[in-house]
Amino acid sequence: MKRRAFTLAEVLTVSFLLLCVLGLVWSVMVPTFRMYAFSQSRLQVRQSAIQALYRLTTEIQNTVPEALTLVQAPTTGVPVALSLVELDQFSVSGAFSWHQGFEIFYFDKPSEKVLWRRIKPPGYDFAQAAPPNLLIADMVSIIDGTTLSNSGEKRVVAINVDKCTIQDAVPGDAFLTFPITISIDTRIEESTDPLTRKATEIFHLESQVVPRSKRW
Repeated sequence: MKRRAFTLAEVLTVSFLLLCVLGLVWSVMVPTFRMYAFSQSRLQVRQSAIQALYRLTTEIQNTVPEALTLVQAPTTGVPVALSLVELDQFSVSGAFSWHQGFEIFYFDKPSEKVLWRRIKPPGYDFAQAAPPNLLIADMVSIIDGTTLSNSGEKRVVAINVDKCTIQDAVPGDAFLTFPITISIDTRIEESTDPLTRKATEIFHLESQVVPRSKRW
């Protein structure tokens, strides 16, 4: 018994139907994969912003006003930045002891990141009852890498940051006035058209904080 081979017309018909099915599956799967990737990116960006705001708020609460240095009106080469000395512990008599180093949070606009550094520059005494206050000039030189570029710890605390502000209640005053307002805007773009169009999503977080600790 002889078996008849497929004709060219049959092969072409089956190939065409298979391509149609694959095209339909592809048209459904590609947007699904794209939406999943966007959702994961959005979740990562939002989580980093939430964690950064929580960390800033917690660190400010766990210090005293005189331990804070704030750059809230940045100029050329000077980013939005905050340095503080975190309270380590206090004794029954009410004496405070401090962590051995400054914590610096600053917004690096070119990389769209909020960065954190812990560093102990020379010339500052952390063993005194009153915490040292980091000079703005020293903070700027540490941030831009002029001094101590390879010292201490450095981490990224927020990504895709479009805007970050840290301001006290009276910006421009020589003394800090509480509360301090922290605002972080993150941006993520979703491609709605493979060729031209993109949708931009802004996630805004804001919090006001006052140091809880106080030296009497």
